[in-house]
Amino acid sequence: MQEDLISVTVPLRSLRISTINFAQIPRAIKNGGHIPNGYAGFNWENAYYMFENFVKEAPQLKGFIKAFVNLRQCVAYNGRGDSMSFFLFDQSKTFGLHSFEAISIYHEDFKLSVSAYCAGVLFDTKHVMLTTAKVTTFEMDREQIDKVVFKPERNLETLKPETFALTCLNLLL
Repeated sequence: MQEDLISVTVPLRSLRISTINFAQIPRAIKNGGHIPNGYAGFNWENAYYMFENFVKEAPQLKGFIKAFVNLRQCVAYNGRGDSMSFFLFDQSKTFGLHSFEAISIYHEDFKLSVSAYCAGVLFDTKHVMLTTAKVTTFEMDREQIDKVVFKPERNLETLKPETFALTCLNLLL
């Protein structure tokens, strides 16, 4: 008995890696501020930016200094130690999170949850450990998502906020 073979053609979406390194924030000010909605095609919640030159002039910000690696001049960070997210306004479109680089500002062995969503539904959560010693690259390989949430784990042992910095996001577009 001969089986019928069915050929299915799946359209391949041509993806390219696009890096957001926070260097081209429109109307950026010297001492930093909120990352504006629309930057790099995304909306941003509780996402702030800070420049290396400002950090060097402010001793109270010394925890940020190790974030400026690989000629980075600007980093993103989570305000007040709360969750940070970025998302596409149009949920009919998606992107992929290939990888990101991050560092803890104040806490050693800092746990960060990274959640990926699509159309409001949780797709996956990955937990990573950040250090204050150096920027670390984390591979995510999440595709067809429209929102990413970075949620810091609370550290009740100190009075310092659960602050982390992102030096870059590598996205699949």
